[in-house]
Parts: sequence; structure tokens; C-alpha cells
Amino acid sequence: MSDEKVIKELQEVGAHFGYTKSRRHPSMSEFVIGRKDLRDIFDLSKTNSALEEARKLLKEYLDKGATVLFVGTKNEARKSVKEVAESLGQPYVNLRFIGGTITNFTEIKKRLARLKELRSKFEAGNLEAYTKKERVILQRELNKLEEKFGGISQMDRVPSLVVLVDPQHESIALKEANDKNIPTIGICNSDINANGVTVCIPANDASYKSIAYILKSITK
Repeated sequence: MSDEKVIKELQEVGAHFGYTKSRRHPSMSEFVIGRKDLRDIFDLSKTNSALEEARKLLKEYLDKGATVLFVGTKNEARKSVKEVAESLGQPYVNLRFIGGTITNFTEIKKRLARLKELRSKFEAGNLEAYTKKERVILQRELNKLEEKFGGISQMDRVPSLVVLVDPQHESIALKEANDKNIPTIGICNSDINANGVTVCIPANDASYKSIAYILKSITK
């Protein structure tokens, strides 16, 4: 796809809209080309370049069979994060990032093992040994584990790359990735500290259309 076409499509989904200048982080100034109605406007040619960089980095890790974790818990990001991660067979977090998912994965694996155990019991119908009350309790436990860990249930190791929608909103995930020296790709609005992200994609991270387009673009 030509650069002109990508830039046009980015504009159509509103990816060029940032926040007001008062909210702008100094590290994002290089990506801002102007303002409209008090909102920063991103230079979409730089967004396009960042998309290409992110696409190459993601492909590099996927080609060698690495685990890539997608994180986006904002309402605007949840659906796209789930769809894109599942299309690649990769883990995702789209409801709430549990502290320790990256830095204390040994403990997280215990919860994942329990989730798999309960799934197997319910799928196989091996519940005859339990009373009705016990089954209700087990179902509640399963539901809670699914909510917390369903998207990473097949993750058997610490991710090698983390993709974040709004690194500021996902500050815990970003910090844990940085603590483990794991590279990150971030969709960053004008209020983000771009220095904390390996590949910063300057774009509107508060719009479903913008997020969906960018995630699909880097995973094509």
C-alpha cells in the first residue's frame, strides 16, 4: 500500500487527533505538526513510518515463534486487542492487567494451571463427586479466573514483546516490560512519554476506529 493511501486512511479514522497542548508530553512534540480546535495534530507521515517500524519488529518476533502479549484495557481498545491477538494466536489482556503477569510469571502460571484444571472438569462433566453447592462455588471460581486470565490462558512463558494501547493507561504493564528489558510497541497519544516505549506510534489512542486501524495495520 502506498504511503499516500495509508496517510489518507489514517486521517479518515481520526488518527491525527491528539490532546490539547496543555496535556502534551515534551517527548511527543516532534510528532506534532500543528493544532486544530485547540487539539494537537499529528504528522501522519511520521505515524506511517512508525507503523512500518512496528510491523517489522512484530514480524521479526512472530517469525521466530516468540510470544507477543497485546495489552489494551480501555473500552475503545478491548474488542480490537482481542480480535488481533486471537488472529495471531497470541495472548492478550483487555480487561485488567494483573500486576506480576510479566515480573512474577511463576505465580501467574499457578493461576493459569488452576484455570485449565477447572475448564477441563467442566468440559468433561467430571463433577459428580461434588455437591450442588460445591459446583456453584467452582463455577464462580472459574468465572473469576476466566475474567482475569482468560486471554493469557495459553501463555506458557514470559512474552518477548509487548504491544500496548495507551502506555500511560497501561503503566503497570509498561513498567514490568521495561523492568524485564522486554521491547514494547505503543500506540501513543500526545500525553505519553515516548521515551519509555521502544517503538512509539503517534496517534489517537482514544478512538475505537483509530486503534482498530493501527492494530490491524501492524499485524497484516
